[in-house]
Amino acid sequence: MAYPQQTAPPMGMYHHPAAHPSMMMHHGSRLDLLEAEVNHIRYSTPPSASMSKLPGMVPSPTKLGGSEVLDFGSLSGASTGASSNLMDTTMASSADASVAAPGHHAYHQLFSLYKDAVTQLNSLQVRHTQLMSTHQELMMAHYGALQYAAETESNASTGPAGAPKKQLKKHPCMGVIRLDYNYPPADGDTDSPASFGFDVTYRVVPGMTFEIAQAGKFTEAVERRFAEGIKFLEQKGVNAITGDCGFMMAFQVLARKIATVPVFMSSMVQCPVIGAAFDAKDQILILTANGNSLKPQKDVLLNHCGFDVEEDRFVIRGCQDIPGFDAVAKGQAVPIDIVQPGMVKMTADIIRQNPRISGILLECTELPPYADALRASTGLPVWDAVTAADFYISGFKDNPRFGVDDWQAEWDQEQEEYAFGQNLIEKERAQLVNKASAPGAKKAAKPKSKAAAQKMKKMAKKQAPTLGVVRLDYNYPPAAGDIDCAASYGYDVLFRCVPGLTFEMAQSGMMSYRVQQEFVTAIQWLEKKGVCGITGDCGFMMA
Repeated sequence: MAYPQQTAPPMGMYHHPAAHPSMMMHHGSRLDLLEAEVNHIRYSTPPSASMSKLPGMVPSPTKLGGSEVLDFGSLSGASTGASSNLMDTTMASSADASVAAPGHHAYHQLFSLYKDAVTQLNSLQVRHTQLMSTHQELMMAHYGALQYAAETESNASTGPAGAPKKQLKKHPCMGVIRLDYNYPPADGDTDSPASFGFDVTYRVVPGMTFEIAQAGKFTEAVERRFAEGIKFLEQKGVNAITGDCGFMMAFQVLARKIATVPVFMSSMVQCPVIGAAFDAKDQILILTANGNSLKPQKDVLLNHCGFDVEEDRFVIRGCQDIPGFDAVAKGQAVPIDIVQPGMVKMTADIIRQNPRISGILLECTELPPYADALRASTGLPVWDAVTAADFYISGFKDNPRFGVDDWQAEWDQEQEEYAFGQNLIEKERAQLVNKASAPGAKKAAKPKSKAAAQKMKKMAKKQAPTLGVVRLDYNYPPAAGDIDCAASYGYDVLFRCVPGLTFEMAQSGMMSYRVQQEFVTAIQWLEKKGVCGITGDCGFMMA
């Protein structure tokens, strides 16, 4: 009897694998199902005439993708007994190789898939073991990091022997009262945070325009906002307060009455100190944005700062005629590479006409960018708004060279970004005269010419400043911080003792003729050594 030719069902294409009793017992996983399918094919034979007579046991070919697939779904109605008879019949006829060929081919394919699946499972188990091992290592490392963090936090909160650690004071900060005047500041300008080596907080005073500062008079509303600005800066914890315009010197007295911290509204406050450092015959050059506007403030300067701007020893010159400097009045970025040569030339001409000039003070807060060029070209000391700020803030800073350590936090070297009108509430911003950037404002120009680059190179090669110290005829071991200890300074120091100048003589304020000659000789010796300034090692030398 010839069996009808049947096409072996493709792998995984059976209509309902769960129809086989052996597979219904193992439907929990794909591998169990696959193994059940292999067992089914191993013991199956092509359908016979007797099988076709059993009810519900005739598989019907199904077209799928152009090929016939046996639909075993019809077997779902077969009883367990019929299935057992079928397996007995197929086992009895399994020796017939010619009959069992199609089922044998499918069996090999499925068995190959089964082996591959088992291999992949073993590989996954190995990988899982490796991942678990790595996870354990990571968890141990994480635990160690947590322990280290806990120990570090504990050490930070306690000092030696478990004692509570002393709270560090914050690094000093300076407050700046700004004009209601918006422009792009260059590095060195008071309105550029990059000009300072400490934190700076700004507060603009709505309505306090450049014209008001130049006139030196407030309206009642602007004066009230001026006071509010100072109090705001103090609430922010600033250690000293200054202004961003030299003409604010007119408001120095008022600001001093309002503030509880040191106030220096202009670089002009340095005039008495500078004047005291030179002989009465020596002159000081004061450079300002507009010379005609500074002289009307002479009464304030004379009465509250101890000098008269019209005094012969102070030579005042304005920079308003230097090419490119008109950008200051226009609120535009000042082209430094254009202004700097004119600034140096004008200063050289003034010194040539006034040979007694021994020092330079830059009154305008937009002039510090040229201070180094003037120092390099003239060889004279130059003071400005930045040196004034450094002087007052240095009174609050830790001295790294000597004294108590670990009482003040170090500066983080980062400046808070500031935008014009920041630190004002919405109502105050509405009162600003300059609500937007000045028209045509550009970034500060950088020197581009070859000559400017060469000049900067020469400036870099300039000798570092040296201080000269006249010493009493009094020998003792000075401690760090003492004026007679070279380690007290951040620059070179030269010492010269004056024979016969005892402590008692300095205390009396009178020198003998011989000691006076020795004193003059010591000063001349220090000057020949190229010192930039001379001081004494005893406060009684003020006499």
